[in-house]
Amino acid sequence: MYINYQVMEIKISNREDFKGNSAHAKNEIDGYKIYSYATLIYNSKDNFFNTAYYSTTTSRLQGIIAIQLFGKTLKQIRKEKEKNS
Repeated sequence: MYINYQVMEIKISNREDFKGNSAHAKNEIDGYKIYSYATLIYNSKDNFFNTAYYSTTTSRLQGIIAIQLFGKTLKQIRKEKEKNS
């Protein structure tokens, strides 16, 4: 069963597996991974967070990850990355 964005927020916050229309997440031996379509967006093992610009759908997922796992907005995280580049 596919989940909506509200449930997705909870699943991400708890680092639980889920499957949505365009996104999915899975706890694997090498970390908790979140994908948008086939693109890796987050991996807990190395604290990787892909903040590149993509579609509206992927940006929405990135925004959820930013708030739920980092306690910041996607815009704040992108600004921090720009400063550190």
